[in-house]
Amino acid sequence: MGATLRYDLLDNRLNGGGGSSIVLDGTTGQDGTNGFGLSKTCLAASANNGAACRGAARQAITADLLFYPTTNTILKFEYRHDMSSHATFVRSDGGYSRSNDILGTQLVYSY
Repeated sequence: MGATLRYDLLDNRLNGGGGSSIVLDGTTGQDGTNGFGLSKTCLAASANNGAACRGAARQAITADLLFYPTTNTILKFEYRHDMSSHATFVRSDGGYSRSNDILGTQLVYSY
């Protein structure tokens, strides 16, 4: 049996958090799918075409519990709490949130 705890930080605030190569929804610099790039809300309210907009700083805290039932098998249970400085996570009602929780299970067989 084992356990891991991990903290991740993706600080994507510089230069709006996006790049000129991000073109997912037909507008350069926006990525409404993943929360990277310029915020649609900030861009719509901006008087200077988004120059003052900043991207999101995203963080995640992950806790894993590992079980080794056989020599070649790992059973992993994971809980992750994601946080963002912007509302980048899509909720089930179609709205957006600044946090997200995920619970997962993984079975790994090595041969």
